[in-house]
Amino acid sequence: MTEKSNQPEDCDAVLGRQVTAPASGVVLGGLEGIKQRLVSPAIPQRVAALKEALQYGKVGLDLVIQILENESPQLQQSAYYQMRQQTKEKAEQALRERRKVYGMELVERYYTAGERNFQKADLSEADLSEVDLRGVNLSEADLSGAILNASVLAYPTNLSKANLSWADFSEALLGGADMTGALLMEANLTQADLSGANLSGAILLKAILIGTSLAGTYLREANLRRANLIGADLSRCCLIGADLSGANLREAIALRADLREIIISRADLSGVNLSQANLSQAKLSQVNLRRTDLKQATLSEVSLSEVDLSWSDLRETNLSNLNLSHINLRAANLNGADLSGTNLTKANLNGADLSSANLTGAMLDEAVYNAATKFPLGFRFPGG
Repeated sequence: MTEKSNQPEDCDAVLGRQVTAPASGVVLGGLEGIKQRLVSPAIPQRVAALKEALQYGKVGLDLVIQILENESPQLQQSAYYQMRQQTKEKAEQALRERRKVYGMELVERYYTAGERNFQKADLSEADLSEVDLRGVNLSEADLSGAILNASVLAYPTNLSKANLSWADFSEALLGGADMTGALLMEANLTQADLSGANLSGAILLKAILIGTSLAGTYLREANLRRANLIGADLSRCCLIGADLSGANLREAIALRADLREIIISRADLSGVNLSQANLSQAKLSQVNLRRTDLKQATLSEVSLSEVDLSWSDLRETNLSNLNLSHINLRAANLNGADLSGTNLTKANLNGADLSSANLTGAMLDEAVYNAATKFPLGFRFPGG
């Protein structure tokens, strides 16, 4: 786009050179004409003048910025849009510097005025911290890098398919929000409340969810690879088919969570409370489950490879017909567990408590045990 000088046009009705003005040339042209149209009582003329102003380089850009600072929401929105369309380096730089401020101001102004539809809006890097945006439609919006800490985006807020990567949602309230298919790569959700939210199909790769409330949250087939979930509350959470490979869930609570068909490899789940959780058909490989609470958990058809279950609580857990060969069960509490038909070949049972366990048909070939291992009363170890 060619920048114009601060000179009148040939067809200016008042300041133009000695050229007959056309019938349509009834308003002042050039930058002076734009200035006058920007204060016109007719909103359409002022909006049209904004676009022309950006053809005058820095001087025109300054006019647009003045509109952003002082004018009505309608003109502010138009000015903001025109700046977004401006490709020149100076305009882009000005936009980067001011986006955080105007993103917040525009949203707050329109939200206060009753506007709730911000679908596909560009609010990247905007500062929306501590703002109540409950019920806003931000589906497919770009909030990448935005600051939303302590903001309120709870039900019925719509963030489906929004780009929330690198955004700061620490301590934000997102309970019940629709976040299906949202992109939350490396987003900070520390101590945020996402209880009851729908994040099915969401991508939370390397997201930070330390101490986050995910109770009753729907995370079916979500990508949580390498996510940090230390101390997170996943009670009653639905994680069917989700991928938590490389994730850190130390000391997390997943009481009664639905973890069917979940995929977890090379992850740390030490100290996690999985009591009464459903891990049917889950695939766990190279997972640290030390001191994990798995009592009364459902583990039917679960695949366990190179898993460490030492010191874990497996009381009254159904482990029948599972392949636990080579598994480390050192000092694990298996009191009352069902191990009928279970393959415990070469398993480490040193110090494990199997008192009252059902070992009918269990395969214990080359299993390792010691004097501290407790077997059911009257049980005779094969070959012993």
